[in-house]
Amino acid sequence: MGDFLTRESLHGLFNSQLGVLIGRGCPRDIIDAFRELKEQIIAEAMENKTLPKHSPFILVVPVTASTDLDHLMNMVRYRHHKGKNGIDQREVIDLIHAPAEPYAMFNVGDGGEILGSSPERTRDAMRRQNWSCLTAPETIALCTHTDVLHRYSVSCAESVRHPSLTTEHQVPHISIIGGTPTLRWRFAVAGAGYRETSPYCQFRI
Repeated sequence: MGDFLTRESLHGLFNSQLGVLIGRGCPRDIIDAFRELKEQIIAEAMENKTLPKHSPFILVVPVTASTDLDHLMNMVRYRHHKGKNGIDQREVIDLIHAPAEPYAMFNVGDGGEILGSSPERTRDAMRRQNWSCLTAPETIALCTHTDVLHRYSVSCAESVRHPSLTTEHQVPHISIIGGTPTLRWRFAVAGAGYRETSPYCQFRI
């Protein structure tokens, strides 16, 4: 996608993602916040060099009082099945500082080229390159706006389960269970299966 970016195509991408959020019940105040950010997001995407097969940007709805993980997963679709949350968001800790208000992440890779790498290994590799894997809300956003779940399941490698609740590192993971996109825990250090990966991005605003 990064090969043919124009201002017109970026406007179309923004409007398409915003339309998905509106159609799936995203709160009005978040929609309005994205509208205010539109020109800034498009300007950043125009200036940045988006890699081939990467998404120039993805709109991210953060966890708020009105958009918990249940609400965010409900906006994910897989063959018309709505997503389902299977974890307690009070147990989730983000390892990076992500904006608390609606924002965009840029140059987003779905991880297709690193299938089979564990979340922990991928997280460390991305950090060495000054990129980062995604948090739970960011990975949900990727699944909301792309068809990544039709190809493989994805880990939220920059979010972890509170260490007091587990003896081994765990991360949120989105996979198809019984036809339904489901967010649940998986071990971070375990090798990923052939159709599992950890998406990542270059930066956020």
